[in-house]
This record gives sequence, structure tokens and C-alpha cells, in this order.
Amino acid sequence: MYEPPAASDSPTYRGDDNALIFVDQSVINILKRQKERRDSGRQRLGAAWVDHDLVFAP
Repeated sequence: MYEPPAASDSPTYRGDDNALIFVDQSVINILKRQKERRDSGRQRLGAAWVDHDLVFAP
């Protein structure tokens, strides 16, 4: 059984900005669809769009 490393062992936890993560293609597809929805909302709202610098936004 796979057990992920403790959070304190994670390169991103230590502040490594060049850390690589590997994700399944299905996750990549979901993230691409999320970006398309976000971009569509941004275009629809124009100047009213408020960017909160979040990774995910509703």
C-alpha cells in the first residue's frame, strides 16, 4: 500500500519552486476544463472580473 511522504518532507512544503508533481491525464483534463470555464467567465464579465490570484475560483 502506498503511503505519501509527510507534508514536511514535500519539496513544495520546503519552498522548492521547481518541484515536479505527476498527475494522471484525467486530472489534467479536469484542470483544462476548469481553466476554460474560468476564461469564459472572465471574458463574459470583462472589466467587472475580479482576479483574486487564486488557483481555483468558483
